[in-house]
Amino acid sequence: MNIPNYQIIADSRIQDVRPLFSVTVAVYDVEEYISATLKSFKRQDILPELVEYIFVDDGSPDRAIDIIRRFAAKQPNVLVVTKPNGGVGETRKLALALARGEWVTAVDPDDLIRFDYFSEAKRFLDSDTEGRISILSSRIFITNGADGTYRDTHPMGAKFRGGNRVVSMLEEPSAIQMGATAFMRLDVLREHGLTFNTEIKPTFEDGNLVCRYLAHFENPVVALLSTSHYYYRKRADSSSLVQSSWQKPERYTVVPRNGYLDALNYVNEQRGYTPDWLANIVLYDLMWYFKEEEKMGSLVASIDPALKSEFMATAEEIFTYISGDQVLRQPLNKPAWRLREAILRRFNLDTSAARIFRWGLREDGQRNYSLLASPGQHDITVFSGGAPVRVTPEGTTDRIYFDQIFVTEYSFSLPEAPTYFVVDGQRLTHVRNKPAIDMGETDPYLTDITQSIRHSMPYHTRTEKVRQRWLVAAGIQNSTIWGIAVQKVCTNIKRKIEQYKSDPDVVLREKVETFIEEGRAKGFEHAWLLLDHADRADDNAEHLYRHLMNNEPEINIFFLLSRSSKDWVRLETEGFKLLEYGSVEAMAAARVADIVASSDAVEGCIYPAPRRIFGPPSYQFVFLQHGIIKDDMSRWLNGKKIDLIISSTLDEYQSFTWKNSPYEYKYYNSAMTGLARYDKLYQLVQAKTSKGTSPQTLFIMPTWRQSLRDAMQEAETETQRLQILTGSDFYKAWWSFLESPELQTKIESGELKVQFMVHPGFGSMLSDVSLPKGVEFLLPSESSFQELVVDADLFLTDYSSLAFDCAYIGTPVAYYQFDRETMFAGGHTYRQGYFDYYRDGLGPVFEIQQQVSNWVTDTLLNGCRNDEKYELRRHQTYRHLDGNNCARTTEVIKSMVEGNWPLQNCDYILTSEEISWG
Repeated sequence: MNIPNYQIIADSRIQDVRPLFSVTVAVYDVEEYISATLKSFKRQDILPELVEYIFVDDGSPDRAIDIIRRFAAKQPNVLVVTKPNGGVGETRKLALALARGEWVTAVDPDDLIRFDYFSEAKRFLDSDTEGRISILSSRIFITNGADGTYRDTHPMGAKFRGGNRVVSMLEEPSAIQMGATAFMRLDVLREHGLTFNTEIKPTFEDGNLVCRYLAHFENPVVALLSTSHYYYRKRADSSSLVQSSWQKPERYTVVPRNGYLDALNYVNEQRGYTPDWLANIVLYDLMWYFKEEEKMGSLVASIDPALKSEFMATAEEIFTYISGDQVLRQPLNKPAWRLREAILRRFNLDTSAARIFRWGLREDGQRNYSLLASPGQHDITVFSGGAPVRVTPEGTTDRIYFDQIFVTEYSFSLPEAPTYFVVDGQRLTHVRNKPAIDMGETDPYLTDITQSIRHSMPYHTRTEKVRQRWLVAAGIQNSTIWGIAVQKVCTNIKRKIEQYKSDPDVVLREKVETFIEEGRAKGFEHAWLLLDHADRADDNAEHLYRHLMNNEPEINIFFLLSRSSKDWVRLETEGFKLLEYGSVEAMAAARVADIVASSDAVEGCIYPAPRRIFGPPSYQFVFLQHGIIKDDMSRWLNGKKIDLIISSTLDEYQSFTWKNSPYEYKYYNSAMTGLARYDKLYQLVQAKTSKGTSPQTLFIMPTWRQSLRDAMQEAETETQRLQILTGSDFYKAWWSFLESPELQTKIESGELKVQFMVHPGFGSMLSDVSLPKGVEFLLPSESSFQELVVDADLFLTDYSSLAFDCAYIGTPVAYYQFDRETMFAGGHTYRQGYFDYYRDGLGPVFEIQQQVSNWVTDTLLNGCRNDEKYELRRHQTYRHLDGNNCARTTEVIKSMVEGNWPLQNCDYILTSEEISWG
């Protein structure tokens, strides 16, 4: 075993006595936390000669080693060594090499353990007269790093809920252990040359060692130490640390190959198959990748496509060792059913042509079915009541992970009758049950050990348990037990006072219910409630409301808005019937309304009467949208209560509903009626007069960069933030263009007026940077986008969807994508959708500054008229260019209320028969 050079700082161990336990501690940058850990070691009630503590300092830059040295000077069982910094894997490897005990375990230097942590482990081992126990697993409590309170919420904590037990991992494969806190037999590790693989990082180095260790037991037996408590300190910044690991290339290369795949290979070489316990360990960890990828703001979206491909290639190898039954039975970190089915299809773990799920009956007597099949063409025939029926899908959804389609889901609605499907020649009925788990026979010896341990378990009074909680809190808060006691007394007094106060949610619900019961909500019954955002208007809901107010007097409409909004007085003066957002009146209106329509789909807009208080609503929700969606927003929208989403282009509609769609909408959940605010754009541009000799306006609106935002947020001072901004490619590219001689000459001559919309994250720093001459900088909070769009003669962006608004009224558009290569290769948490800028863009795409300057010059010479190519594309893109979007949207919502949506022979939707599947 190759170990790094090290220097012994202190060694107070009894040299001629082999301890029962070796406890390894890898030390780095923990000066703030290590004292609490040492105190918990000092409180252990086991004989000192039975435990040795091995501290390995990994070249820590702080004074933690001095604190440990002082601890060692007063203890008879401590070894302290130091070495040059080499990482946690190398540090643990050295600590393992220095261990002498019969059993070896680890404690992190910022965590705590209960006073009887080791004596409880010894009690288990004393009961095992045949030496059958392979590994001991202690109970981990997630501990708040701020106040020391702890909860039994660890994802693998369920196995301890049955109390102290000794079980076979073949009989109970969910009783897995992955962390280095496990107790392993040192002789087995040494006999087989097992140690930490230092190449595995940033995670799973300990999980890999545990798997290889357990491979040397034909029937691994785990002692579940329910009464050995380990307090895992969850620091305030731990979530960000976990998140940051998703950006490390090793997470997608080294961990899957050297961690999971290596463990599977090793165990199969030793045992000849993949035991369920091993599958559960690998699936538990591997499933986090797919769950993280499902998040809208996931950092997985920003990794290099090459890393995604490499990860997927390794995943394919991993799943050659894991069966479909093992995926279906996975007990821990279980995937949602759609993810589970996606994995079964993508990795060929199910031999059927498809898997079918039957759902509940709808109000119309139809039953919903989901058919999940591999991507591609399939021959699907449906039999209902014994006869084939002609049926077409109501929608399709592609489940996409790591840029690959795993499975395609087809949605069907069929009459209630005995039903089966024939898919590619296979007769299939809906999936009923997961495979049964064969638990085998319980080993009587292990049952006897369990009974013996339970009978000898010491009794802890309630006072002792409370004292233990206070000890943990004192350690975390660097306080005394008496200080915590005073704190708890004060907290209890406050809690008792709060008990006499009414629950505000209950009070609010009662007020709203009373408001309705008294008949004061009669005026809101069957109303349409519209809102853009709680604190502002001036978006599609406002424009639709204005149309309804002027053209549909029979519809009972109200507009929701915070009274403090700058738009309240304006809309009130215009005659809008306003309800104060968040008021009892507004919530009562939402309880009895037929429709809620908003340009946003955040929780507060979908549920003006919060569902956590009032439960699910009875109204239908219409997402009017803020703009045309070109990127993949499915991870944000899927699962939300959206009965209808407005679309403006055929491509956008099909991306929501049909071929290659990642969305869960059926064909009637979207309508191509167009954005309501486009009607006003259409009217304004019709009334627009020639500027004559006035300068033409170039309106510039770039998108912000998440990587730049994150870097600026992490900066500690304003000076550092400014340096990060001005040193970025984003700043340099745009400032270089704005200061270019070609543009400055046009500004100075009066030929061109330049307006630059600044992102709020940048706007506060405008006064600190050198501003290009003649450029007008605008802030979103102080601007009317419609006026800016109509006034613009040219529009320049990089990726903004505002290009759709400008192109809608015929304004020449261009995209300056100087960082295109990094943007589309993992430089941003951007998920590309159906829209390709070169193929679908409403103007030319440039990557070089001079090309942009040439475009400005040529467009000015052309009288700011659209190039023929892009004018044709504009007409092909938009479903409607007539200023009647509000009327169409109203027609659709009316039909929803009347219960006859989707309308027959309606050109706002496409059925599957109208789709070219190709």
